[in-house]
Amino acid sequence: MKEWSGDWGDKSKKWTLKTREQVNGEDKEDGCFFICLKDFLKFFTLTNICYYQEPHVDSFLVDQHEIGQWGLTKFTLERDNPQPICITVDQISERFMDKKRNNSYLPVPVKIILTKLTTKINPETQDISFE
Repeated sequence: MKEWSGDWGDKSKKWTLKTREQVNGEDKEDGCFFICLKDFLKFFTLTNICYYQEPHVDSFLVDQHEIGQWGLTKFTLERDNPQPICITVDQISERFMDKKRNNSYLPVPVKIILTKLTTKINPETQDISFE
């Protein structure tokens, strides 16, 4: 786990007792820290804001393909889902790539196509048709 060590990090000299009390700030290695917007925009290129809700079902599909090639992944929900569905696409950030690639990393273009397939059953013939 990493901690921000610049201005407003846990060990920053900018903290006073009053400012730390105002935000319930703690000096401990917990991955939580404060940072000014200017520094955040300079040092962070990816932000995830997580929302946890119980019960949560987590499924994932992995697609790996050669450079310059397309990957295609399909998933199907077998039944109607009354809960909200969250679909995300994640790519490896450039900062995690091997430096031997001489800074040649390019993010992969991504396309997501969502469809809803509904069925109708003809009451006379019991034939299924898709809308």
